[in-house]
Amino acid sequence: MGAALAIALVIASGVATFVLASGAYHSLEETRSAYYLRYRFADIFAEIRRAPKSIANRISTIPGVAAAEPRITQLALLDVPGLAEPATGRAVSVPELTEPRLNLLHLREGRLPERDRVNEVTINEAFANAHNMHVGATFKALLNGKKHELRVVGIALSPEFIYALGPGDVMPDDRRFAVLWMSERALAALFDLDGAFNSIALRLLPGTSQPEVIKQVDDLLARYGGTGALARKDQLSHAFLDAELRQLDALRQVMPPIFLLVSAFLINITLSRMIALEREQIGLLKALGYGPLTIAAHYIKVVLAVTVVGIAIGYLAGAWLGKGLTRLYGDFFHFPFLIFRHDADVYVIAALVSVVAAVAGALKALREVLALAPAVAMQPPAPPPYRRLFDVLRPGLAPFSHLTIMSLRHMIRRPVRAGATSLGIAMGLGLLVTALLSFDSVEQMIDIAFFRTDRQQATLTFSEEKHASALQAVSRMPGVMRAEPYRSVAVRLRNGPLSRQLSIIGKPKDMDLSRVLDLANQPIHLPASGLVINERTAQILNLGGETSSR
Repeated sequence: MGAALAIALVIASGVATFVLASGAYHSLEETRSAYYLRYRFADIFAEIRRAPKSIANRISTIPGVAAAEPRITQLALLDVPGLAEPATGRAVSVPELTEPRLNLLHLREGRLPERDRVNEVTINEAFANAHNMHVGATFKALLNGKKHELRVVGIALSPEFIYALGPGDVMPDDRRFAVLWMSERALAALFDLDGAFNSIALRLLPGTSQPEVIKQVDDLLARYGGTGALARKDQLSHAFLDAELRQLDALRQVMPPIFLLVSAFLINITLSRMIALEREQIGLLKALGYGPLTIAAHYIKVVLAVTVVGIAIGYLAGAWLGKGLTRLYGDFFHFPFLIFRHDADVYVIAALVSVVAAVAGALKALREVLALAPAVAMQPPAPPPYRRLFDVLRPGLAPFSHLTIMSLRHMIRRPVRAGATSLGIAMGLGLLVTALLSFDSVEQMIDIAFFRTDRQQATLTFSEEKHASALQAVSRMPGVMRAEPYRSVAVRLRNGPLSRQLSIIGKPKDMDLSRVLDLANQPIHLPASGLVINERTAQILNLGGETSSR
């Protein structure tokens, strides 16, 4: 009874893992698709320094473009009550007289800013929850060098900022990064962009070639400081969300087979022992005329009964855990709604694979005994023949006990079983070592990222280039021991047909706070000309060089 329950729970674990991962993956995928469709998430994004709105009209006439919406986006420094350190915000304009055509907002509270109200702002829900803000709350923002007091008139969600990352952040920080939607007239006046825009979003007709549209957009925006349009797959929020869903998809493909292989192995061992104890009864049944298939069906029914119990437990646990996991992801990504999917094929596949694994383990145990003649099966099994290898090795085995020698003889007689057992132990040990090494790996990455590479305590990011006098002003601030400048420029690197949009970072020759390390984690000296690129970018662009660095 205990062995049957253990096997059922192992099968249940495999089924539950597959059901919860598949259910959560399909639910989140369906939710994301519906969210993008209902709120018209753009297909292409482009940033420029400044371009007249007439260029947006020309972009909208590109074949395949269904809608093009110019806008203004700028970074702002926020002074939030109760927050000691400054926060960062990204101000995004909303059209004044019409509803946005792309990247629509889902209002949780309040409304959008009015046209003539410069101090009104709608903020994203994550930032509002982090600071317990509601409609009517106020905070200050440094916009284009001037501090303004802003009043919250709405709280919203946007498909463009599902995974909202601040400048330089690697993880979302809801306390220190906000998305601010403001009137287009207000932002244009603050940043001297009347009749102009510095960002544009495009939606394409089905079947349109994205690379061709991106090429034409880049050609039109190049003279206005465009750094290259991005397809949706490269948009920051979508890329991170897509990576999370791929990890969830990998979970349902990797973990369930492990549980099912273990269950098949346990069924094989348990049924082999059961059959060995009932060998005489099997022989008697065969002598009375029962065929091998009838006897095999009896044991298969026992295995199927255990398997059905495991599948039922797995169904219930997987459905419950899958819904909970979906809600957890939905809360983390702040989806405005969730679509739960319970596809019948997921449950059918889980049941079929579990039954096949269980029956495969049972057939291996039944094959040998069902092949015996009735007279032979009714007799006790003959002692297994052992080779005389141990007679030759006996002098060398003298220090070992008789139990040890017996174990070695059994292992040599059944090498497949011994090898499978060793492989199972090795895989279990490997999983344990992998889980423990992940902590060391994270600590190693933290050490390299924050104590060997970027060793500064604070980073100041400016929206525009500053004169060298700004560095001197920062160096004279109280408590500052050392300050180093850097410059980041967005570019698109090309090598033949291969291209990658990224940033080139310029660093001083005597850099000490923000260093570049080689593959041995040793600081390198940047060349007077040329680029030092990381290993991953070199692989993507198929580049070779004398130096690879992180």
